Amino acid sequence: MRIISILIILMVAGVFAYKQVSLTQVDCDNPPKPIVTAVLDIPEPLLDKDKTVKQITAMYKGHHGHAALPSNNFAPAITRSEVKASASYISPKQRASLTGKYCFVPGEVNVNVTLNQIVYIARSAYGDDCRFDAAMEHEMKHIFVGSEIMKKNIERFEKNIEGAYAYFMSEVGGGPFDAQTAAGLEEELGEYTQTAVDISIEEIMAEIGKYQKVVDTPEEYRRIGSLCNWR
Repeated sequence: MRIISILIILMVAGVFAYKQVSLTQVDCDNPPKPIVTAVLDIPEPLLDKDKTVKQITAMYKGHHGHAALPSNNFAPAITRSEVKASASYISPKQRASLTGKYCFVPGEVNVNVTLNQIVYIARSAYGDDCRFDAAMEHEMKHIFVGSEIMKKNIERFEKNIEGAYAYFMSEVGGGPFDAQTAAGLEEELGEYTQTAVDISIEEIMAEIGKYQKVVDTPEEYRRIGSLCNWR
């Protein structure tokens, strides 16, 4: 009777072990997608009124080129945008049952994205109500465009990170790995994640720049020029 009981226990343990190993292999070989969440913050734009027309014109030429200047060859105001993003990553490795090794399963990536916008208005324009109002009206169009493009493209972070993870997994596989190898791969995956974040920022900034040109038209410059005495 005792021998039968021992055999039953061994059989149950064997079935349990088989299932655990099988599940481990499935987890390692076919990992699902990571959970990626991007959160956008757009603070109120800042106003800088300490620069001269000459300084702002130089900023304008450096960003848009001389050919983009208004016909009077000076710019009393300019808006600059900057996207910052930081990704926090929850470890993707998980101990594989019975083997003592690790298989990679999707972690969670939380990306905090901030669009900072600064409006630079020359001191001479700031001291004149007509010039200030005209310049601010124009620059707020840039603020609106930048904000809307950012909102529409926030999902780029999620898609690019998911793509980077998929490429990484296709290159290295899911494991199982020993602890040292898993730690190295985890660090490498973090680099892939950061590269995806940087690419997303570049793509969005290019998109913002493309649509900002729609605001700076000769007709718009003529309209602003007709509102006040800019000499």
